[in-house]
This record gives sequence, structure tokens and C-alpha cells, in this order.
Amino acid sequence: MVPCAHADPLGSWSAVAPMTTARYGAVAAALSDGSVLVAGGIDGSGSATASAEIYDPSTNTWTATAPMGSARAFAAAAPLSDDRVLVAGGDVDGSPTASAEIYDASTGTWSAAASMDAARSGATAAPLSDGTVWVIGGTQSVPSEIYDPSTDSWSDSESTPNVVGAVAVPLASGGVVVAGGYDLDSSALYPWAGLESPSDGGGWYGEGMTAPPYEASAVSLANGQVLMAGGSASESAPSGSTGAQIFDSTLATWTPEAPMSTARYGAVAAPLPDGDVLVAGGESASGALASAEEYSPPTITVTSPPTIEDLAEPGGGSVHEGDWISSTSWASLDPEYMPGETETTQWQRCTSTCQDVSSSNAGFMPGYGIAAADIGASIRVVDTATYDGVTVSSASNEVGPVVVAGFHLDSMLQSMLPQLSAGDLSYLMIPVDRDDPAGVGEVSYRVWDPTSAGYPALAPQTGTLVFLPGEPNAMIDVPLNVGGAPILPGAIEIELYDGSPLSVTAPSEEEVQIRDPDSPVYVRDPANPLELPSTPPAGNPLGGAKFFADYFKSLPGRTALAWASAYPQLANKVAVIAREPNTERFGAWNGLDPASSVSSYLNRAATDEPGTVPMISTYRLVDGHCGHYSDPPLEQILYHDWITGLAEGIGEHPAVLFLEMDSLITTGCLSSQGVTVRMHELRDAINVLSNDPHLVIYLDAGAADALPARVAARLLRRAGVAKIQGFFLNSTHFDWTLHEIHYGEEISRLTGGKHFVINTAENGQGPLRPRNRVKNGNEVLCDPAGRGLGPLPTAETGYRNADAFAWIANPGVSGGQCRPDAPPSGVFWPALALELVQHENFRVR
Repeated sequence: MVPCAHADPLGSWSAVAPMTTARYGAVAAALSDGSVLVAGGIDGSGSATASAEIYDPSTNTWTATAPMGSARAFAAAAPLSDDRVLVAGGDVDGSPTASAEIYDASTGTWSAAASMDAARSGATAAPLSDGTVWVIGGTQSVPSEIYDPSTDSWSDSESTPNVVGAVAVPLASGGVVVAGGYDLDSSALYPWAGLESPSDGGGWYGEGMTAPPYEASAVSLANGQVLMAGGSASESAPSGSTGAQIFDSTLATWTPEAPMSTARYGAVAAPLPDGDVLVAGGESASGALASAEEYSPPTITVTSPPTIEDLAEPGGGSVHEGDWISSTSWASLDPEYMPGETETTQWQRCTSTCQDVSSSNAGFMPGYGIAAADIGASIRVVDTATYDGVTVSSASNEVGPVVVAGFHLDSMLQSMLPQLSAGDLSYLMIPVDRDDPAGVGEVSYRVWDPTSAGYPALAPQTGTLVFLPGEPNAMIDVPLNVGGAPILPGAIEIELYDGSPLSVTAPSEEEVQIRDPDSPVYVRDPANPLELPSTPPAGNPLGGAKFFADYFKSLPGRTALAWASAYPQLANKVAVIAREPNTERFGAWNGLDPASSVSSYLNRAATDEPGTVPMISTYRLVDGHCGHYSDPPLEQILYHDWITGLAEGIGEHPAVLFLEMDSLITTGCLSSQGVTVRMHELRDAINVLSNDPHLVIYLDAGAADALPARVAARLLRRAGVAKIQGFFLNSTHFDWTLHEIHYGEEISRLTGGKHFVINTAENGQGPLRPRNRVKNGNEVLCDPAGRGLGPLPTAETGYRNADAFAWIANPGVSGGQCRPDAPPSGVFWPALALELVQHENFRVR
């Protein structure tokens, strides 16, 4: 597939009925019934007005309501949680006022509220999540104020943005965007947006506003972005603009939007129930306006967006075997790039020796989307990085199999390493097993200590293993005593090569970690198993953790990189997913032994983002089995071996594990014997994995709309949840977060207070209900249309037993070919990712 040219779609504007009174500098607020209140402002005669009216979008009509107690303009307003609206400050009789009043939508009346501490005109206001209202700016060198409707009182906030004519929009993900306006401290218009909070001031700032920033109107869209429309480029000589722009609060960037039909500044804006936005009134060259128009956000209809393969070569085309790809420059991709930092990447193809296969690309990140190398060879990456004049080189064999054809290394050595210390053994015996014991063959090996931790150093060892018919394994003997002096390396690396006449992919490397059982690194701290810098809050071992976001190698990240030049706007949207912590999934596709795969991932996490905690999940046990099924004895053995390999690969790495997605929710498909076997398999998995000292484990408990809490709790207890941190929910469903929190609390009470994690990857719009729920279940689970990203991953949920919100599902990965153009299950589908970003809603609801 060769992509066609594509531009990001724009929204559209359409005229709606005009107000009964022309006005600018008014206030507006959405009411609970979907209507919009507009009040006050400067009318067509040039005088402040107390009049108010309500717009009904269902009938496209305006109706007068009771006037305010005072005629006021350039006031601040915000809706309260009980369908009332606070209006504070503004110009009354030509002077700034501290007075405030409240409109009650249930009675259509106004009443006086407590006055602010300071008189303000041109201030802006935003409702906060706790039901209070933050009034910002409007006066110089005076703290902003917070109104508490429960006590009808005001208090100073610590933050003091000294601006007039700005806009303030609360974000579902937290904080308030304060954008544009006239800065009273510097006497300048500011084309910026800052993420503010009433307690500690500014956060990030986004540059590059594309339209005039003074006296614009703004509102939060359903997808979490902010629409700003109209405004003026001058405070001293204001003139209206048709310009509109979108602020992406995730990327802190501005992009132009379709312009309004009428130039206006000092207009009002409010959200409508269908996701559209009403913009009304304002002033133009002809004076106060009564006209109004409605903004409709764009709908993303990318059915076949370009893939990584499409963009791999100039002009598009496919990636063929033997192709080598480099992406764009490191400087433009790494947000922490510093001047003077360079990185050189050299790709090598290795058989018994390694040879360069591409020229060294100074300043470039490693290529992504590389096709399979020649059979019988593996790929080696040599990175040389320079930071402040210091050059560090490293070589990697991340690409290519670790399990060789017919052989594997038993690197954990469970029976040996826990007892190993420097004086215990003269030799370390490393078994090399072959899966097929038939035939005669020889395999060369090389063993060395990559850490040089031992003293004296372990000299590299080379040799040959001879396999006779019927022999399943051979031993590599590594000396741990030289001249009477003990050696205890930090690690030992083994390379197999030159298999003859057996087929061995060369080189195949494995690292053996040498454990000292007396070392504190192998002792679990129950209060801080993840070894976080600060001890987490009691009960939640994830508290304060920074989770690993695999940007450059995750599927969304690779897509964003591939689109960066040709499709920058689409790349930015996919990057919304790529920049958040992801969960790496392991299953049957990792082979009979996932040790090397999980070890490679965790090692890379530790190298790429030191101090972060990786999140991993497993989907090995269910594997599509249903219909009175029970795992046969051989499958039970294979599963035990697979879990043992997983535990080996995790080792002493700190990590969070979401164990066996769908394992309990599918027990209704199993025979009675099958359920018994499933519980045994889960207990065994928990017992094996619990030996990893820095692993925090949660077991899947389904979802609220699929399994009664008492049933989920009973199964969790049978599976051994008492031995681990707790359970996780909603991993393959789209249920609302609050619904799952209540469900989790109920299960927690039935399991002795166990904690839980909720998957919020795709539940920003909740579940899609099928028409026939009796026949088709409670949710559409295979790529349901219209879903959106949910609350961002965090260990600070605000709920006592909810340890984290996590994107356990991989947003944008297809659930199956159940929609037109959908790829098979497990394949990243960019169109689905764009849809999820389009409908994102990070609020907990």
C-alpha cells in the first residue's frame, strides 16, 4: 500500500440563531440540561447590561431569563456543581468590583454571593475538581482567589498570574490551562498557554499561538483539547479576528483550526451536549454583535493510513528482506537532547564473525522496522555515544534469536546459584540443552565476564561441546578459582557458534547473572519491593513510581517516528499514546521459554530510562481455549516451564506484572475439571514468580460487567491472591473507571483488603453496548467504534485501594478483523489509534 497525500481534517463552523441582545465582554456557562446561559457585557449602546438569556440547542432559540443584580461587563464566571453559575467581579458603573452573584438554573433567579477580597475586571475563572472556583488575574500583584460554594467564602490562592483578557480552561487530566491575555507585569500580550494550579503555580508552557491572544473565547473539547476562537492582537486598540486554533494539552502545541465566519473579540464560548461549541456575541469593527455560530470538531476518517512499511523507503513501498532503515535525527526526536550530544549507530550482520552492513550514521537513532536478516545470521547493533566529550561504546544482540536452533541455555541454574558464593565452588557448570537428542554434533562456545567485577578477572574461556546420540545436554565448566584466589563475577556471557553438523544460528548469546544470596539486592523489602527512591505510602508499593514508556521501540512510537516528516500532525496524535507508559505483553508468541525476551525488555528499560519501573503482562494461559476445555497434563507442564522461564527473565529486575489476562473471566467456558486445573496453574505461577524479589504481581479479576464480585473474589482466593499484592480489572473491557473502582472495592472487601489496578487504556468513552445484550454480551469487545483513551497511567489515583490506573491494554492494537480494514488481532492499527486519541477523555468517570 502506497499512501496518498493527507492533511489533518479541520472542524467546521455554522451559523445559529442570534442572541436577543448584542453584547461583548459577557459571561457564559453550560447548564446541566444542555442549554447555555449568557449574561451581562457591553450592549449595542456601549453601556454595561444586566440582561441575561439562555440558548437551547435543541430548538436553536434564545429566551430571556432574569437579569443580574448588577449591570457588569468583563466579569469572570464558572458553573458550580449544583447547576448554579458564579459570576464575579467585572466593571460595574465604570469601575472594577469585588462583588459576586449566583444564578440558579432551577429557579431562574439571581442571588448575591460573598464579595472577593480584591476588585477585579478582566479576570477569568475555572471550576476545579473539588467543586470550588478559581478566579485568576484581573488585578496586579494581588493573589488569585478561590470561591468555596459550600461556605460562600473566598480564600487567596498561592498562584498569581497577573493577566487580564486571558482564558482559563480546566483539563480532565488535572490543572487549568491559562492562555493568552495581557500581562500586567510586562505590559505585553502573551502568545502562550500555561498549565497552572491554584496551589503551586505554573507547569509546562506551550508556544506558538496562531491567532490573536487577547479577549478570545475558549472551551475544552470532548477529546481533551482546547478550542480558542477570535480575540485581538492589541489591547490598546482591539479589533476582532476570525482566527481559531486548537491547543493540544498533551503535546503543549497550537495548531490552526478552520476560521469563524465573523471576526469577533470579547465573545463567549460554551460546550454543547453533542460535543460542539457555541461562540456568541463579541465586538467587531461595527460594534457589539448579537450573532452566534457553532463549531463542530473534525471526525477522523483515516481508514487506511500509511504504515511503517509504507514510509520506510523514499516514495513509499515495502520493506524487503535485507533492507536496512534509519529514522530521522536524534536531535529532533529526543526531548532531552542537549547540544554537543551525538550518537553513531552501526548495524552489523553476524555469522561466526560480524561485518558492517550499513554505513555509520552519525547523529541518527537506530533504524526501526528492520526486516528479517538472512537465515543463519543474527543482527548486532554497535552504538557509540558522546556526551560532553566522553565517548561510550556498547554492542547489542537484541535483534535475532537467543534460543538457537536445537539448543538452549539453562541460564537460571536454580539448583546452583542460590547457594553460590565465592568460596563454595571451584567451577560453575553451565548446562547447554538441546531439544532434539538425536544425532551427533559439535558446538563451539566462548565464555567471558562482561563486568570485570571479579578479582582476579575471569579470563575468556573457549571450547567445544560434543553431543553424542541420546545426550540431551553438555556442560560448560567455568573456573571460579584461579591460583587459589576466588572469583565471583557479576555476570557471565556465553556465546554459541559454529554448530556442525547441527544447525545453529550464530552467534547466540546468553547472560548468566551470578547471585550472592547474602547481597541485599536479592532481599525483598515488603515496604518498598520496587526499590523506589522514597518508600511508597503504606499499602501501595507503586506509589511514587515513574513507569517506563518505551517510546522509540513501541508500535505507536515507531509509527510516530515513521510519520514525523510526511504526516507531522498525525504523528503528533499517535505520539499521545507513545509517550505514556505502556505494558509489554508476553505469551505463546515468545516461544516455549520467554526468559530471553523478557530479560531483553527489562534490560533495555533499565538502560533507556534508568529509575523507571517497567510494566509487563502475560496472555499465555487462556490462548483462546473455551468450551468445556481442560488443559491436558503436557500443556500444564509446558505452562510451568514457560512461567519458570518468565521468572528467570525477570530475575532481580524491579517490575509490575499483570498476570494472565482473561484467566478468571473465561472460567465459565471450562469444565469443572478445567477450572480446577486453571486454579492449580495460577497458584503454581504465583508460587514461582513470588521468588523474584522486586516483582509486584496483580492477577486478572475480569470486569464489573462480566463477572459478579463474589465469584471473582472466590476464584481469586482459590488462585492464591493472598500471596501477591492484588488483582487488576477491565484489561480486555471498556467499562467506566468509576464503575470498576466500585467493583474493585467490593472484591477487596471479600479478599481481605487486597489492592487493585484498573486498565484505563480505552475507556474514555465507556463501553459500546450491543443492541442485543442477551445474545451478544454486555460490551462490544472487538475494536468497538467511537472509543477513546481513558485516564492517564498513574499511581496517584486518589482511591485508597486502587494502586494505579494503567494502560494494560495496548491502545491501537487490533482485537481482530471485526471492522472494515481491521488487521488481525495483535497488529497495531494506526486508524484505531487515531480514533482513540480523537475521543480521549482523561477524566475519572
